[in-house]
Amino acid sequence: MEKEYIIYDGLEQGTQEWLQLRSDKMTASNATAIGNCGAGLKTLVDKIVLQIVKPQIIEDKWLGTDVDRGNRLEPIARTKYEFEKGIESVEVGFIQLNKYVGMSPDGITFSPDMKRIIGGQEIKARNDANHLKLLETDKVESNTLWQIQMSLKITGADWWDYISYNPNFKQSLYVQRILPIEKYQLGLEKGFKMGQELIESKLKLDVIKAELA
Repeated sequence: MEKEYIIYDGLEQGTQEWLQLRSDKMTASNATAIGNCGAGLKTLVDKIVLQIVKPQIIEDKWLGTDVDRGNRLEPIARTKYEFEKGIESVEVGFIQLNKYVGMSPDGITFSPDMKRIIGGQEIKARNDANHLKLLETDKVESNTLWQIQMSLKITGADWWDYISYNPNFKQSLYVQRILPIEKYQLGLEKGFKMGQELIESKLKLDVIKAELA
């Protein structure tokens, strides 16, 4: 079944336009909170409501050693992945499922007729300890698994490849193909619905608008 998503392919990730687009949505970076439908989702909803009612200039807070390493190594990882696996990874800015749900993929793969997304890529430049752990255990971290499951849910893709690249290892490229897992997909479906209902119910409260005026 084809998904009715919107692809923003001319939007560069990290720009102010991109930050604003995702600021009032439940995104895959918060997939764990969304899928568990608990206190984390309610906190996320409050943040989204505040942004909708009184938009702020959004700052990119994704700074630090891990992100710097990722920005430097991700293009190399993508090229190596495409060469070794024979899979094209297309970069797009944002994919919006609806008014309140979206995600920023590291890469997507289209069907031969270009009519739907059949797969995608979550690219990480893991440090030495975490890359070694992946090579030894094949265990995907919980937050990353939730993030990938949300990417699958939004796009309706058949698979999503989790990629870790670390040039310090003989096996520098680690790839694990992740398929939709029912319990995660059901949790996210419930979270999308609950989140939207909470957002819309809060937006109807006059007291919220009055306090933020």
